[in-house]
Amino acid sequence: MKNFTLTIFSLLLATGLWAQPCSNLFISEYVEGSSFNKAIEIYNPTGAAVDLSNYRLILRGFNASGVLFTPDTLQLSGTLASGDVYVIANVDADAAILAVADLTDDDNINFNGNDAIALYDVALGQIIDAVGDYSAATTPANDEWIVGTGSTKDNTLSRKATVQAGTTNWTTGATQWDVSPSNTFGGLGFYCNSCLTSNDTSAVFTSAANTVFDNASTTNVNVALSLCVSASTFNVDVVLKSGDAALVDNYTTQTLTFANVVTGSLPLTITTAPLTSPETLVFALRNATNGLDIGADSLYTLTIAPTPAVQVYSIATIRGNNTDGLPDSLGVVCTIRGTVLGGNLRTAGVNFTINDGTAGIGVFSPTDDFGYTVTEGDSIEVTGEVSHFNGLAQMSFVTDITVLGTGNVPAPVVVIELDESTEGELIRLNGYRAYGQPTGNNPLTYDITNGTDSTEMVVYASTGISTNIPAQFDVIGIGRQFDAGGGTPTRYTRFYQLAPRRQTDITPVGIEDLSAGVLAVYPNPATNMVYVELEANTQTQSVKIYDFTGRLVMEQPVNAATSVKMDISSLNNGMYLLQVSTAKGISTHKVVKQ
Repeated sequence: MKNFTLTIFSLLLATGLWAQPCSNLFISEYVEGSSFNKAIEIYNPTGAAVDLSNYRLILRGFNASGVLFTPDTLQLSGTLASGDVYVIANVDADAAILAVADLTDDDNINFNGNDAIALYDVALGQIIDAVGDYSAATTPANDEWIVGTGSTKDNTLSRKATVQAGTTNWTTGATQWDVSPSNTFGGLGFYCNSCLTSNDTSAVFTSAANTVFDNASTTNVNVALSLCVSASTFNVDVVLKSGDAALVDNYTTQTLTFANVVTGSLPLTITTAPLTSPETLVFALRNATNGLDIGADSLYTLTIAPTPAVQVYSIATIRGNNTDGLPDSLGVVCTIRGTVLGGNLRTAGVNFTINDGTAGIGVFSPTDDFGYTVTEGDSIEVTGEVSHFNGLAQMSFVTDITVLGTGNVPAPVVVIELDESTEGELIRLNGYRAYGQPTGNNPLTYDITNGTDSTEMVVYASTGISTNIPAQFDVIGIGRQFDAGGGTPTRYTRFYQLAPRRQTDITPVGIEDLSAGVLAVYPNPATNMVYVELEANTQTQSVKIYDFTGRLVMEQPVNAATSVKMDISSLNNGMYLLQVSTAKGISTHKVVKQ
């Protein structure tokens, strides 16, 4: 993998490229799905085979702090036939993506919606096509490039059939794509447009067979044209050649129409009761119009299989790590149960942590929240697939979240260093301070140290934590990781983080915080009463007391001008955090009950 400097590529981009129609390769599909479901498809619209060793794919984007990183390039190889496509997929992508991939990669094909993907022609010495604004100097709004009614984030983009050349002008490029939802990749591995026309356009099923389980609600039958003739409209019937139509809502023959498009999708509704053995249906193409060639039978076999029983495992069982720092149960579909730690880190979908006492793991769904409002302390059951995101173990492709009752939030464990064992655990670091400036947007990432050990503290917007971090503090939070991998083979054993859940997880230490008009808090230690003395005419709004797990144990709304008293006789002996809110701000104090 070779790196090029940003300056060189900025100059190359500035030269521009006015390609002749159908004269050079261009990007025909972009997949930015959940987890590692990422892929790029490149199309050869020319009338001859093309040597791919003259081309490179470039990833240019922004790191977690919003800083532009040096572009990485992926050298292509082999020969791409006229009218054919070349698919580059993430090595950990879904099996349906890997089935049509010509090349797998775990660096360049690990992009997000704010990264630009470019195709570089070595012979011309220029970028000839790009997805996203390759010339941008900052992260795009909401970390996505807008494309029609969608964006480059969590979507699949398919190049319109009328496009005949790549472009480096994103104003133009953004209008050239059809947008499909996340994890749509049925058309990957096939593309054509009006560059190559023929009187022998044929229609075929995009795959020969597929298997779904009897608990699926729908599936699709996909048909594609071998060549695209933009002036023609084709019809073809999809008939059930054999099998029980009652399994798919009493299926009757359906007609697909191709008008300036190269793919068609026919949804099927699965209506079978639970099966005890697999059932097979075979579909065929019939009655093509306008000279469309269907030749000998193009058959598609759909197998509906009994849904396998989902096993229930402890989190520790699926969190065992391999030598690369990843869960050794990657790809296993199962059910886990545990107590929710912290809140939801997403505005859409869910991103939170559960812990069952044996270990902790993330729960991630990009769009669906399954009707569940994330609440710390809930005991829940989650069904999904064991995966990881930049080394962080998580349950993704979630199909169900069920609340079982109320669980027990564990007391935080004091640790000295973060590693795989602290992922998904409620932990505490004592005597730290932040240094340098925080980076990123959501989350904000703080470099913190206790003078000997250093790590990262990540603060998500949903926690409401102030950016005014104390000079020195103790911090409680959930162990996380963000490691893009490194070395050969790729390993995920670095960059562990701590994510506080709320403001009270960050406790100032070393000095008493006498701000916001507070003059004194006494006696300390206290047995029954605690008094708060205020500056003259300081209006107190509330006094709250938290234990050191961050749980609110006492609250007293007040409106006093000079002093407040709190009766703490009902509290257990120990150390607490007293927080005074006034019209001038918030003052925080350690209080010992004895």
